[in-house]
Amino acid sequence: MHADAAQQNLPPLIQALCRPEVWPHPVQGVRVIETHISWILLTGDYAYKIKRPLDLEFLDFSTLEKRRAACEAELRLNARVAPDLYQSVVAISGSESRPVVSELDGHEQPVLEYAVRMREFQQDLQLDRQLQSGDLTLSDMDELASVVAVIHEQAPRSTPDDAWGTVEAIAKPALDNFSMLEPLIDDAGDRSTLLRLAEWTTTQIALLRPRFEERRKTGFVRECHGDLHLSNLARFEGNIVAFDCIEFDPALRWRDVMSESGFLVMDLAARQRIDMAWRFLNRYLELTGDYHGVALLRFYIVYASMVRAKIAAIRAEQDIPGTPVYTEAARHYRMHLALAERATRPRTPVIIATSGLSGAGKTWLTSRLACVFPAIRMRSDIERKRLYGSGQQTDGTEIEGGLYNPDTTRATYEYLRDRARDLLAANFDVIVDATFLKCEQRKLFLDLARESAASLVILRCVADDSVLRERILQREWDGADASQATRAVLAHQQTTAEPLTDEEQAFTISVDTSQETDPLRVAGDICRKLGREISD
Repeated sequence: MHADAAQQNLPPLIQALCRPEVWPHPVQGVRVIETHISWILLTGDYAYKIKRPLDLEFLDFSTLEKRRAACEAELRLNARVAPDLYQSVVAISGSESRPVVSELDGHEQPVLEYAVRMREFQQDLQLDRQLQSGDLTLSDMDELASVVAVIHEQAPRSTPDDAWGTVEAIAKPALDNFSMLEPLIDDAGDRSTLLRLAEWTTTQIALLRPRFEERRKTGFVRECHGDLHLSNLARFEGNIVAFDCIEFDPALRWRDVMSESGFLVMDLAARQRIDMAWRFLNRYLELTGDYHGVALLRFYIVYASMVRAKIAAIRAEQDIPGTPVYTEAARHYRMHLALAERATRPRTPVIIATSGLSGAGKTWLTSRLACVFPAIRMRSDIERKRLYGSGQQTDGTEIEGGLYNPDTTRATYEYLRDRARDLLAANFDVIVDATFLKCEQRKLFLDLARESAASLVILRCVADDSVLRERILQREWDGADASQATRAVLAHQQTTAEPLTDEEQAFTISVDTSQETDPLRVAGDICRKLGREISD
């Protein structure tokens, strides 16, 4: 909340800090943001965060030393993810009416308070505000995914002996959401939905127990950000950075990386940007290869939704029905309850397997289909390199050698099949971006569709020969694509590709990407073939 100091019921020290002359650097004016646990003073070049003297159920800032420790923890944690944003912990001494702000090192005067000093950024550069203003784009989701992937890769990992990430540590807060919500809800329909969600959550905890334990033992429980959503992300000096890691409760930080990613997916979906949620998720999975973790994603999306629903219901309970605050809190509660309910609905998942020569536009089209369908996409070029290393660049003299020899190609398709099986079991639609030029490759997924009771579509991408050659030449010049296809590879594919069988033709939709291609129209064609709606 922004306001002049005179208009706020601020403590004397905070009011005194609103005077520009008390700061050790030039200040034209001071604005104050109040949260339920802190005051943030914006001074122009720097922002200073002061902890409120509180002792709540989930944090204890009740003494000066505890607030100092919390400031130091906040600096340590956030400097990992935003070293250029977080600077130091400063001491505030003097008197409440005439405070003095100085560096902590070498400070000898009695301290009144401590603050975390940050570089200030424009508030409209927060990603939640960027989304509202229309300045956040799908391509920004690629950068965001890279930021989150780096945070998770560099985060400290728990050991099997740690208490973090146990089934009990996951189950208790998930089930507590329902016990805390139950007395706040009067509507019979909502109470019925809560009961179904609680039963679903209990069942999922039992079903996923082996996967939870496996993730904990294999290092996927890490010291994460803890509160990663658009309001805690911003553009700073041209890059997206995360800030405001949770410092007061390590149990909220030490979590499965898929839990944190799921929180961000939920946040984007709740803001009615399913396309951005899936663009972020797909790029994150491409970078990390953590397709095994997707088995837990629906559980974590429901958990995150119920956390938000609980917070909104508590806020509504604290206000008077009919007031703007109550109405907005009630809207958020119902929105998150509905989002959780949708995530648990039984459904028949879909496999979309591409087929086409190199340069036929498969990757361009599927990257967009994954956002509008939505679905989780896997690329054979990326997964082949993840399995076997970068290999040698194909130069046309060894078309089916090196990284692309028959054995590695067969193993790559089998790996894609196995990961697709996991994704289908988790109730996600799957897009497999590969050439699928051989019958045996396509048969792997025909068989998978039968055994998993999934629907299947073969998306056959075609283009004029001149277009294929031009695209491959452009990729060779750019050198940035995961595909290593050359014009010699294209020529080999054209002479060795095995045509679709009559059985396969029944599952096939053809798209000529030489022409202008509308991904939304293609998604509609797929859904009509399947007899379902987009996002069904």
